Amino acid sequence: MQALGDRMARSGRAAKGLFASASGRSPRILAALSILLSASLISGFSLAQSPEAGAASTKGSGYDLVGSDGGVFVFPTGNPGGFYGSLPGLGVTPNKPVVGMVPTVTDKGYFLVAQDGGVFSFGTAPFLGSLPGLHVTPSQPIAGIIAADTDRGYFLVGKDGGVFAFGTVPFLGSLPGRGISVDNIIGIASTPSGNGYWLVSATGTVYGFGAAQSLGTAKGSASPVSAIAGTPTGGGYWITTQNGTVYAFGNAKKPSPGTLPAIGVSPVRPVIGIVHTADTAGYWLIGSDGGIFAFGDAPFVGSLPGLTVHVTNVVGAVPTSWTHTPTPPVPTIPVLTSITPSAGKTAGGTTVTLTGTGFTAGAGVAFGTGHPGKTVDVVSTSKITVKTPAHAAGTVTVTVGTATGVSNPKKYTFDPVPSITSLTPTAGATKGGTSVTVNGTGFIAGA
Repeated sequence: MQALGDRMARSGRAAKGLFASASGRSPRILAALSILLSASLISGFSLAQSPEAGAASTKGSGYDLVGSDGGVFVFPTGNPGGFYGSLPGLGVTPNKPVVGMVPTVTDKGYFLVAQDGGVFSFGTAPFLGSLPGLHVTPSQPIAGIIAADTDRGYFLVGKDGGVFAFGTVPFLGSLPGRGISVDNIIGIASTPSGNGYWLVSATGTVYGFGAAQSLGTAKGSASPVSAIAGTPTGGGYWITTQNGTVYAFGNAKKPSPGTLPAIGVSPVRPVIGIVHTADTAGYWLIGSDGGIFAFGDAPFVGSLPGLTVHVTNVVGAVPTSWTHTPTPPVPTIPVLTSITPSAGKTAGGTTVTLTGTGFTAGAGVAFGTGHPGKTVDVVSTSKITVKTPAHAAGTVTVTVGTATGVSNPKKYTFDPVPSITSLTPTAGATKGGTSVTVNGTGFIAGA
């Protein structure tokens, strides 16, 4: 297998190939619906600061866990981002167990890798090739994956330190290529551009390639090393052991106390991973049972044991981040349903009752254009009393205005002052009963 890597490096090409699924087909796996378990803050502990919530939107962070079957567990409950699919959700059973998970640079997707070098891409993570797709069987099982060059490439590493480069990232060497024989490589970390990578063994030895030079080792640790994670700038890395001891090198930060032994905690199951927060001021340690231990500014948002979910096959994790902006409430526009009475004198001063909905304090009432109502009293959200202004005779539209809008119109009539121009006849009998015709203007029904 090393010869293959050397040939790819000499030719200046990265390994390309088709995705090889358990069925031997070659679809590109995208995000899909899946049954997933989500957790709330039930049990576990955190040596972390609480995230702040903004007034207009809520920002948060959490983590996804992956099992050896490719099942993905998302924390916290209701996380609006983070889950982009899983193998069980697609009805896919990997030919070999999944052994690693790595996020995209935007946290909008992730890659999974299996022991045989099969790669599964979800969300925005591009599929760039796999070992089964090249009909390549690694000499030792694949132990990890790391993406680089803004997700345009990724490296796979075998337990023997064999490295396989896909996409735009270059092959920079491997342990077999250096004549080093091991079978205990447990992880790989990379510089952001992919111009260097580190391999780490279970005994804590760190091997640097390209621009990634060794900054320190965990040799002599009382517990086997289980994971390595690089800083976003590529200027350092963290190494963690199965008992939760953490070593920080270069520009990697370690909050105090920062390790499980330092606080007298022994994990129920081995720690298998370390995931740093976006600002690198904190991190989560991940147990193989899905136990979560949060340090620094990494919030604890749940765990599998906290859900009484009992597993021992969690093999990796990625951070998630999200911003949730709630939909603003739809403004309540006032609605006018009735006006009582619906007519009055032109001199104004008639008390009118308006009914409807959405009336608020400070509401105004308009009788046509340029004639606001007088003494407006918002009795309730459904009732207003108002005195009419003086207005020329005629029918106008009445509307209610609030801070959220103007209501629908209703009609109100200003009755004209009646005027008599003639009477016919102008005289009659004293006993009454004479029919008289009155002529004039401004007469209305009921006069």
